[in-house]
Amino acid sequence: MVRNFPDLFEIVPLGGSVDMPEPVKANRVATLFVARINGDFNQDQIAAREELVNAYLSADFDTILENHGLRRPENFTR
Repeated sequence: MVRNFPDLFEIVPLGGSVDMPEPVKANRVATLFVARINGDFNQDQIAAREELVNAYLSADFDTILENHGLRRPENFTR
């Protein structure tokens, strides 16, 4: 939001600084993973699930993350 509306928003670090964040103890910092959920799905739902997982694992998604100042974990493998 700050990048798109710099006159309306500002970054307020919850510990440390904007350039060197150090989250306070109550904040959780974690790596999230994509997981396929098994269930009683029809073929269209299974195909949609696979398309979503593949989209999250794609190089195009890397670009989307980078455009928002994010990156994959150092040990990420496809």
